[in-house]
Amino acid sequence: QETRSDKAELRIAYVLHTATFHMATQVEVFLRDRKTYYLAEIRDVRDAELLVAFVNGFDGREEWVDQSCVRPVPAAFEEDSFAPIVGDVVEMRVQREKEPAGWVEGRVKSVKSTGSFVVSVPAPGGASTVDELVSLSDIRPAAGARRAHYEKTTVPVPKEKREIIAVTASLLGDLCALAGCLAVFLDKAGENIVVVGAKANIARARPLVLQHFSQVESLGALQRDVNSLNSKLEEERVKVERGCRMQFDVDSDHISLVIGKKGANIKKAEAVEGIHRVAVDQNKVTIFADNEDAAWEAREILEFVSAKQPVEPEQVGGIIGRGGKNINEIQKLSGVQRMNVYDDYIEFVGTRNAVDTARSMVQMQARYMDKRAELDVQVNALHEDLRTLGIPTGRGPYRERAAGGESNGNAEHSAGAGEANGAANGDATGPGRRNRRNRRNRKRETDGAAAADDSTPSAASAGGAAEAAVQVAEA
Repeated sequence: QETRSDKAELRIAYVLHTATFHMATQVEVFLRDRKTYYLAEIRDVRDAELLVAFVNGFDGREEWVDQSCVRPVPAAFEEDSFAPIVGDVVEMRVQREKEPAGWVEGRVKSVKSTGSFVVSVPAPGGASTVDELVSLSDIRPAAGARRAHYEKTTVPVPKEKREIIAVTASLLGDLCALAGCLAVFLDKAGENIVVVGAKANIARARPLVLQHFSQVESLGALQRDVNSLNSKLEEERVKVERGCRMQFDVDSDHISLVIGKKGANIKKAEAVEGIHRVAVDQNKVTIFADNEDAAWEAREILEFVSAKQPVEPEQVGGIIGRGGKNINEIQKLSGVQRMNVYDDYIEFVGTRNAVDTARSMVQMQARYMDKRAELDVQVNALHEDLRTLGIPTGRGPYRERAAGGESNGNAEHSAGAGEANGAANGDATGPGRRNRRNRRNRKRETDGAAAADDSTPSAASAGGAAEAAVQVAEA
């Protein structure tokens, strides 16, 4: 089982493996056989020799060279004020085959009217010189040898600060420049800071290193956050480049529905296989997914819309149903969040699929009502035909259909819709009152028929014929 110390060592090893170090200050190394300075980095020091690694050439090989062949990289110069004349010593850029670019010292032999220069430089591998025609951008002031004796020293890193020092190793480059050293870097084990430079510069670097130990405590956590966020950013960029990004707008009134209680709806969408994350910014929703199919599936969960469905005013009561039965059923089965009923339309709020389903169900409910009205008319017409033949049916005469599409004379078919319509439109006339009114009407009709029987013989004979017809029918 790993101890706390073991885990700390593993973290340091990981940081050392992944961090970018200022392993060495760049220097220029003079190769005598080529009489040229090449860019290199110092990797180690032993006695009078330096281990250098050449930059941009020689296959990155490392080589031990005498300290007398090494100089710091020349400082930048003002190009606008650099105007060499005949006889000036300059350094000219050279690029030989299969070699990196380097700088060779020469003397200006002439200046051309075109702004170019003829520079006399040593020939490779020989004592003679050659003249080269170059532009101003290919020459710089001569830096000279500026050789010095370099030493190496190490400053142990406190064990409890190794991880932080490793994370903030990039600051060692600034420390190196301020101390004037050739190189300041963290060794591969992460246990020591190595300082390479002249004796006086090393003496200047030591207090800077100790200051670094005390100051990086507050920077360590921030640097870890920066590294972690950079890693996450790169990871997300790769996901975006390789995957699918879908964005759509949502009405600001519906954002709370998109998010859901405590983010429940967002979590539901992110639980879809292939979804990386969902971002909501004001009224814009962005889905990051592996593929388009997954993005569309998440969008169906997140995209809330509102829509209106026109309805006939006389059908509103039937659509609502007795005690709201029909409209509650539509809301439950379709999954819409809200249904608001008005005089001539119904407004829906929900996901796009839920709203489309609810609209279809309302349209179907209206068709059911139309079909019931059609069948009710047929039933009343048949009752009228039977009464014409003198056959009683137990129903009063056919009456015109009342508002809401239900027959006032047919209590059996119109009770539910009539009550719902009355409730929806504020009608105080309920089915009980209408039934009582219908019974009174039928009584008046019966009383009128009896009076006609007493006064008219033909009426009595007609009544007898009707009674006989009923007896035949019953038989």
